[in-house]
Amino acid sequence: MGGTIAKYSKEGKNVIVVVFTTGQASNPLLKEEVITDIRIKEANKIKRILGIKKFIFLGLIDRQLMSHINNKQLIEKIRSILDEYRPSKIFTHARADPHRDHQIVNKIVMRATNSDGYRGYDIFTFDVWNPINIFNKRNVAKLVVDISDTFETKLKAITVFKSQKIQGAYSLLPTVIFKAKAEGIHNECKYAEKFFKVR
Repeated sequence: MGGTIAKYSKEGKNVIVVVFTTGQASNPLLKEEVITDIRIKEANKIKRILGIKKFIFLGLIDRQLMSHINNKQLIEKIRSILDEYRPSKIFTHARADPHRDHQIVNKIVMRATNSDGYRGYDIFTFDVWNPINIFNKRNVAKLVVDISDTFETKLKAITVFKSQKIQGAYSLLPTVIFKAKAEGIHNECKYAEKFFKVR
């Protein structure tokens, strides 16, 4: 959602990004603290490019998120972030995301907002490619953002993720471009990003 983040930032909205993990376990050739250091430096570059107000790093370990699904301290931490910033919208990973950690983040966010005082938030999930979505009749976008003016900024931000080159961050570029263009055509603009309202 880089184009949307850049657009909202340009409009004067405060964008707060909560990062559950820094991908410590993503590269067996590097020590976890080295990967964390690299990813935080990349995040700070992206912060400047997209106009993000703040990154909040939760410091969890990737591939171990399932053990946190009922973690009361984590739920309370997320709620304290919500209490502090009172967001007008929450964006999170989709339940149908093929990446297991992304699915778990969705569950944790939904759990944290599924109690009195937190149910009133508008929650949107990212649009991800998943074969299941092709047959999902309820898969209708609830929010479409025209990112024609910020699409180049989005692409610039993606290329900052040099540490993820081996995982295919750069190979996603053609798909990113195609999806944004297709959504743009569908919504009568040059480029767009779509999201699904889950609450």
